[in-house]
Amino acid sequence: MKNTQTVNFNGFYSPEVAKVEGRQYSPIDYLRNHLIFLNRLIRTLEPDTKAFYMVDMQIANLTADIEGIG
Repeated sequence: MKNTQTVNFNGFYSPEVAKVEGRQYSPIDYLRNHLIFLNRLIRTLEPDTKAFYMVDMQIANLTADIEGIG
């Protein structure tokens, strides 16, 4: 049976878009993804800058949140 339903998703009209299922993320998955992003970001920042210290504090807070949840 063909999927003839047409769906608009971010400007794309396609029967294939109708087949896409949403992903379910747990709170820990969301926090871990954010932590991965911040760890990659901090490697690109210059040490001893305000941005570096702000990201470093967010990493510490996220790590504590992940340990608190998990």
